[in-house]
Amino acid sequence: MTRKEILEKILEMHKMKMEYLLNCYKNQEIDIETLDVLVSMITNDLVQHVTDLARASDDEQNRK
Repeated sequence: MTRKEILEKILEMHKMKMEYLLNCYKNQEIDIETLDVLVSMITNDLVQHVTDLARASDDEQNRK
């Protein structure tokens, strides 16, 4: 799998998580404060995954 393909999968997962949280908020399953905390956590995870991907050598990337 290429870096581009991995990145696309990471971004798609992030998008799915964000859509899920927004639906939970719209359906009043979570409040705005909880939404804010969870969005922040998910976004931090995204940044970490993208950073890890950028820093990984080609050999490390191929093993994952």
